[in-house]
Amino acid sequence: MNTSSTFQIQLAETPDLRREAMQIRFQVFVEEQGVSLEEEVDAFEDQSQHWLVRNGFGQAIATMRFREKTDVPGSYGIKGRVGKMERVAVLPDYRGAGIGRQLMIHVADAAKKQGFDYVYLHGQVQSQGFYEKLGYVVIDKEPFDEAGILHVKMMKML
Repeated sequence: MNTSSTFQIQLAETPDLRREAMQIRFQVFVEEQGVSLEEEVDAFEDQSQHWLVRNGFGQAIATMRFREKTDVPGSYGIKGRVGKMERVAVLPDYRGAGIGRQLMIHVADAAKKQGFDYVYLHGQVQSQGFYEKLGYVVIDKEPFDEAGILHVKMMKML
């Protein structure tokens, strides 16, 4: 577990921790952004690492999912192991406090330690600047629809 002065980042390895991560995803993506539950919960849940962030009071406030990506679309000249960052969600009251940034950095560092060479993501167009500040670059300029929200494909070398 990584500890900062105000929050902790941990791998959600138990069913209870994963349930907490799913509750955050449900609130952010299904309730707030209107993504259908069928699109939000997919076949990759059991093949993924789920990360959870807790505030200083132990409440779950953010989450993300990470998995190996073996079919990176297009020919981007990628050689090496690629991981995909997905389902990055921070509860509304905690946005703007740097929690999402720290979570992304922490999981990228963990991926590098696990032997990944790149991390890939589908970033919502509205969040593109957030990801660019973390060193991600757009690898396909054409935005695309995913779950009714415009996204761009982005990647970062570790």
